Amino acid sequence: MRSTMCGGLAAVCGMAAAIGLADPARGISVTLTGVSPQSTVSISSDAGASFHSYLAGLDQFQGVASNPLGLREGFVGFCVDFSQHISIGGTYTDYALTPLENAGLPPMGATAADHIEELWGRHFASLHTETDYGAFQTSIWEILYDSDLSLSDGSFRMEAGSVRTLSQSWLDEIDGLGPKATGLNALASPSTQDMLVPTPGSAVLVVGGFAVGLTRRRRRAATGVKG
Repeated sequence: MRSTMCGGLAAVCGMAAAIGLADPARGISVTLTGVSPQSTVSISSDAGASFHSYLAGLDQFQGVASNPLGLREGFVGFCVDFSQHISIGGTYTDYALTPLENAGLPPMGATAADHIEELWGRHFASLHTETDYGAFQTSIWEILYDSDLSLSDGSFRMEAGSVRTLSQSWLDEIDGLGPKATGLNALASPSTQDMLVPTPGSAVLVVGGFAVGLTRRRRRAATGVKG
């Protein structure tokens, strides 16, 4: 079955101030309008016993006027929750902002959040192609759901191909030395995939690197759904 796991562009430094992270109330409403750029990847979450197809790439969202500033119009995100579902065209109204380490089911914790910050700091600024975005999302899933950072071993695996090759090369570089993005946050829901989200138009601070301006991505894709 072809499935949609959220993937794509991720979170931003300084988002706490920009979009009101201090307010923990749920009720942020978003619609997933597409996944683009994206790659279709074959993933196993049971140590290779079975593989299923997922979309991995840039998740495109539309917010509402009552959302915090930065999440009211079009914005983008990466999936940080492989265990729950989300559907293209679906509207979800129970999201809340949370620190990155608290996102996911179960929560990813500080070590995984640190690895994602390093992945972002090293490679986010260079993402351009469908393969790039697919590899970035796949790298996030590997960080969250396996301890060995290997896409060919362990409980979380991916079939061979250009996306896996690129993703694995990025995972192999993670050594705790950075550069790392700071201030990454997430949208969390008890019933829907948690999302790493940026504020459109904001700058990402990279420790040991430089600030990267984010621009809104306007491409949309009509794709399958996770089920």
